[in-house]
Parts: sequence; C-alpha cells; structure tokens
Amino acid sequence: MELRNPAAFNRSVWFYDKLAHFIFRGAIRQSQVGLLSFIPAQASVLLIGGGTGWILQDLAQLQLPLEITYLEASPGMLAQARRVAEQLPTHFLKIYFRPGTEATLKPDESFEVIFTPFVLDLYPEEQVWRMIQQLYAYLKPGGLWLLADFMIAPEQKGWSRWWQLKLAHLMYTFFGWVEGLTTTRLPDLRRLFRHLPVTWQHRQTYYKNFIQSHVFQKPRT
Repeated sequence: MELRNPAAFNRSVWFYDKLAHFIFRGAIRQSQVGLLSFIPAQASVLLIGGGTGWILQDLAQLQLPLEITYLEASPGMLAQARRVAEQLPTHFLKIYFRPGTEATLKPDESFEVIFTPFVLDLYPEEQVWRMIQQLYAYLKPGGLWLLADFMIAPEQKGWSRWWQLKLAHLMYTFFGWVEGLTTTRLPDLRRLFRHLPVTWQHRQTYYKNFIQSHVFQKPRT
C-alpha cells in the first residue's frame, strides 16, 4: 500500500479545538456528534484523524459496546486522546490507540464503520482519492462510512461561494505556516464519493453549508 506524508498536527495540539470553536461556533463538533447515532451496537469502528479525542466523550455517552481503532498521525494529538480516554468509563468502549494512517492498517483488518472527521481536507484531491480507495477496501459489506468535513457545494454561487473560498484559503495559509501543510484548496469530496459504489444515506449541513456531514453505505454483497 502506498505510504503518504501525513499531516501531523503537533504544534497546534494545545489550541486546535479552541480555535475551531471560536471560528465555527461549535459547528465542527455538531457535524461529528450528529453522525454518532448511525453507529450500531457492537460495531468495529475505525476512527481516523480523531485529533485530541474529545469525540470519545460523546461516543461514551451513547452507552453502546463498541470496538474503536483510533488511528492518528500526530503523536501529540494521540497522547491527548489517550488522556481523554483515561477519564471515561471503560465498560462500553474498547479503544485501541495506534499511530499512523490508512497506509499502516493490516491487510486482514476490516471495520463495520469508518469515520473520517476533518481529515480528508488535508491533502490534494488526487491523494485523497487514493486514500478513499484504500479505506474503502477495509469497510465491511453493508458497512457505513461517516464523513464530516469542509465542502464548497457546486451550487454555491456569488457571495456564499466567495467567502467560503476565502475562509478555506485562510485556513490553509495558517496551517501551512504553523504545521507545514502543503495543501492549498479543498478537495471535491462529494464528487469523489460519487465514484464509489456506495449508497448515500444521510446529509446534514452546518455553518451555511460550508461544513457537511454524510453517511454512505457499502453494498452488502
């Protein structure tokens, strides 16, 4: 499997969540929490790019037995997520923390749910397509792909499209300076997922359509 250079957010660990809340007023969190109700009990979940691990608190509140593989490229983010998990009740969630990316998954692994929260926007579109294809191979038949990310819909015109493009440019410029991020534009995730053999189950928009959450299902056979 082709290795990629991960966007490891180490310098921004201490302020990332606060900055996201300040700018987007909770929309980033809402877009992810709103997807959790789709996760069935007893599911094996691949959470890739979960960051500081705050989402684990909301997963614990579901009070569902889940087996979570927490895959994170940033050592700093992974360490913070471990600290969050230490404060959680342990009788529902079984969490396996692993450093790495989709390229470090084992060939015999598979998951009933794959959750990619705000990670696919960190790479050029061609690279994102390869990532999506690789991850899709690990999704079990009938499994769900939960996606939350920034998107600029083709139907966005005029002022709405202008400010979203400008805000995306500012984000990439800032994290290019802080974290060395080399990407400069958002990938067209909706277009990429249309190339997968999946069924679109759910869509919700936030922050005037700039943030979107989607649920896709892989065919059962």
